[in-house]
Amino acid sequence: MTHYTLAELHQQFCRVQRNGFGWLEAQTDAPRAVVLIHGVTGGKDDMLPLAERYLALGYAVYCPDLVGHGDSAMIAVRDFADLGRWFRDAVNEIGVTPELIVANSYSSAVVYSYLQQGFLPEQTSVILGCPTPIIAWFSRVLDRIGQVLPRRLMWFVYNTSLVQKIRVFYLYRGETSASRAWLVESEKRKYHYIAPDVSVTLTGLLSSDNPFQGAILPSDIQRRVTVVLGQRDNVIAPGAREFLHKILPDATFVDAGPAGHILHFEAIDALVAKRSA
Repeated sequence: MTHYTLAELHQQFCRVQRNGFGWLEAQTDAPRAVVLIHGVTGGKDDMLPLAERYLALGYAVYCPDLVGHGDSAMIAVRDFADLGRWFRDAVNEIGVTPELIVANSYSSAVVYSYLQQGFLPEQTSVILGCPTPIIAWFSRVLDRIGQVLPRRLMWFVYNTSLVQKIRVFYLYRGETSASRAWLVESEKRKYHYIAPDVSVTLTGLLSSDNPFQGAILPSDIQRRVTVVLGQRDNVIAPGAREFLHKILPDATFVDAGPAGHILHFEAIDALVAKRSA
């Protein structure tokens, strides 16, 4: 099978930037739409391998940049509710009512806040990939270092070749050369894609105002939520799985098998809506 890089997949999509929001879109005349959103320090191109699957299923596909990433402007963020409102505004700017929203990692928390605030349209379902209610100790240590060091220095160190290799080694639990190549390609793009203070600002909120520790979703909303977890996710703490089952008893849980935290590369099939397959 031919391996297409993220840059090559990008060529099949139209890039849109409007009113402080940026996204990629394709097949926009399709009768149903999906919004795919990446995690912190990632980018809209990261979701393109998954986007290819949804295009084949007949969806119009929209891949927005997370706030402060790529073509999406940073906003003043006081709490996670601001991020939930930002996502509402991003979907409104795209101008569709999606049948499905798929979020991965940090953006699962953003979308969870969106759900808490009652913004989910009646006809929309949600897939939360590797949510982050309880962060593992290594990730918490990195966040604390980032809060102490000068942000430009931290961002420079974070993007050195050595640290990129360490991060890939730590994060990657996939089993194909293609998925690893996508992660390496994504890592190399970060330095000029995100301002030095964005990552620290956003990740700090997971400690100070984690939405999963807040209001429980109504049962009717939970029934439209699917949670996807990899068996070898070392970004979230072991207790995170049990916690998610406790706060989302009416949601559907999908086991992504021996995948880690980078589900949109390592376990693409697990993020595809089963009723559409």
